[in-house]
Parts: sequence; structure tokens; C-alpha cells
Amino acid sequence: MSFTIKIAPNQIGKIAIVTGANSGLGYETALGLAQKDTQVIMACRNLEKAEAAKVEILKEIPTANLVIMHLDLNSLQSVRDFSAAFIEKYNR
Repeated sequence: MSFTIKIAPNQIGKIAIVTGANSGLGYETALGLAQKDTQVIMACRNLEKAEAAKVEILKEIPTANLVIMHLDLNSLQSVRDFSAAFIEKYNR
């Protein structure tokens, strides 16, 4: 049996952080999680590209719960800033 997103259980109440959610595998992961009612944190370096990706996902899944947060994995300060902002906003 091969995996498809259709057979995955609903993920209401779950939060997923997806790095690089504005393109490629990250985009597809964010899209798949959004289909399963996961709150998706789109952690991206380029906020303009992230916003464009969010618009595309919302065209396909209008009820998607998407939040864009800045994260540049090349910068430890950016990782610290992202972590602090996430912890401040979310309880888990």
C-alpha cells in the first residue's frame, strides 16, 4: 500500500512548522498539511515569495490556516528570533 494524502487522518488542532514553504518540497508539504486542516506555519526566508505561495494554497484550499513567519536558516540569530516569536505566540 502506498501513501497518499487522502488516506492520512485529519490533523485538526495540530501545528506544523514547514521550512521553505514557498517552493518545492516545502510548498507541497504545506499544501498537503493544509488539506488535512493542520495549522501551517510557513517558515520562509523570503516573505514576498511566502505570501505568493500562501495565495496559491488559499486558491486551492480557501479554509487553510496559514501563518507566515520569517526564518533564515543561514542565520543563528534568525533562528533564535523565530523561536522566540513562535514560543510567544503558541503554547506548544
